[in-house]
Amino acid sequence: MTIWLSPRPDLSAGLSHTAGGLAVVYILPTVIAIARQVEGLGWVICLNVIPVGWPAALILACPVPRKEISHAPQRQRPRGQ
Repeated sequence: MTIWLSPRPDLSAGLSHTAGGLAVVYILPTVIAIARQVEGLGWVICLNVIPVGWPAALILACPVPRKEISHAPQRQRPRGQ
């Protein structure tokens, strides 16, 4: 009786794709915060560094209001002219 062994699949390719996907998901709160220009960007980045703080970073990145873009201040005319 002959047992045919199939070649072992290459697991390293699958692991590298998985690690890359996890890295993208891990930095997702920072990417969202940068894209939305949130006020608490520093807090999001700090919390994102700590693995336990990842959910908090995601929460801060999504609903926190965006920064208001300040326009150049307008010059006021002196009174009496």
